[in-house]
Order: sequence, then C-alpha cells, then structure tokens
Amino acid sequence: MKKLLPAFKRLPAAFADQMVYSVQEYVTACERLGRVPDAALLAAVLAAAQQQ
Repeated sequence: MKKLLPAFKRLPAAFADQMVYSVQEYVTACERLGRVPDAALLAAVLAAAQQQ
C-alpha cells in the first residue's frame, strides 16, 4: 500500500481497484498475524479516496 499510495493520490480512479485489493489483503494479513493495522497508513488511503 505504501508504494501504491502516491500513484493512488495522483490518479485515484486509475488505481482504485488495486488499492481496494491491497487494503483488504493488508488487513487480512494483519488479522492472521495478530497485529494491529497501521492506522495512519489506512487514514492516508481513506483521505486520498475521499478526494476522488
């Protein structure tokens, strides 16, 4: 997600599908590992998505 975020910020519509998939996979991986997802990273993704 960190690598995709700059591109998503520039062209959200073009990278929306990839970002949705990345967020889902990230959250799932965190759950499997018993870790808390990075709230700041998720907030940055959400903020970029809301600017569409």
